[in-house]
Amino acid sequence: MTSPKKADAARVNGKKSRGPRTQEGKSRSSRNSTKLGLSLPISLGPSDHRLYDDLMKLLGGCEADPDLKSAADVAAHAQLNLQMVRQAKQIAMRQASEKLDQPLAFKKAIRLAASCERYEGRAFSKWKKAARRLSEAHLRLTERTKMMSEC
Repeated sequence: MTSPKKADAARVNGKKSRGPRTQEGKSRSSRNSTKLGLSLPISLGPSDHRLYDDLMKLLGGCEADPDLKSAADVAAHAQLNLQMVRQAKQIAMRQASEKLDQPLAFKKAIRLAASCERYEGRAFSKWKKAARRLSEAHLRLTERTKMMSEC
């Protein structure tokens, strides 16, 4: 049984946290995830293309097998995305350490680093999923080549 004091506190807190109500507030909150650009699909620059190509070669994406090629592509993109997010987090942490003597600027930089942490978790999760998919594709290819060599 919930005490009346806890029920009143829950009711008060519930009234505070129902999200934006005005059109302006809804519009502003819809742009939250694009502030850092980390939730957008990555666009590869010239140096990124070289890194992507190297990753594809390393992961087996140059093979003729379309399943393996697709899995390597997803894994390479996931790796690049994870690196991008980790770089953004490092920059945010560096900015925070430079603003230790400015409380408001430090607080803002720490919030930025914390949001990078959230994106890093998502990027790492996608990377793990891509790595599993790549591993399964390699296993299937190995089994197929083994069966073909036995024939």
